[in-house]
Amino acid sequence: MNFGKHCDLCENQKTNFHKGTTCNLTGSKPSFDIICPDIKLEEKLKQRLDLVNITIRINEQKKSSAYFFFYVSIIIGYFLIIGGIFEYHSSYHFLPLCFR
Repeated sequence: MNFGKHCDLCENQKTNFHKGTTCNLTGSKPSFDIICPDIKLEEKLKQRLDLVNITIRINEQKKSSAYFFFYVSIIIGYFLIIGGIFEYHSSYHFLPLCFR
């Protein structure tokens, strides 16, 4: 089982380059099946939640600005098309008869 995500939030996690993730209480690698009975979720979980909330807020702001620029570019495109049609019709009368 992959204990990394579960143990990353626990205050009892201890990392070592030789052993990897170990429990600070038992001194051995995690050996639980689903949920550790001794998990201690405090400061690491709070920091992770703060980071996730900040990321969500940033993505919501980016989403809003993307919608804004999308609709503004559509409106500008329509004005350019309508302006081109009016320009074509207004200059059509000034062309010599051989070019009409």
